[in-house]
Amino acid sequence: MHQDVATGYSLQQMTAVLRQRARYVILRGATLNNPHIEPGFFKNFEQITGEHASRLRELVRSYFSKAEATEREIA
Repeated sequence: MHQDVATGYSLQQMTAVLRQRARYVILRGATLNNPHIEPGFFKNFEQITGEHASRLRELVRSYFSKAEATEREIA
């Protein structure tokens, strides 16, 4: 068990568990839902090294903003 505090997980421990899971999935090159992801697929992704949550939100918002603009153009 990876719990490190009485109520479950500290932020540091949860981050470590998430890193382990992400590493496992990337090295495996697949997920159960999409078994065709090659390890090189992630090569050109931006590596988020700080301000993780806010940077990820920025990237997701940008993606959806571009997708909505494209939807409007083709509608």
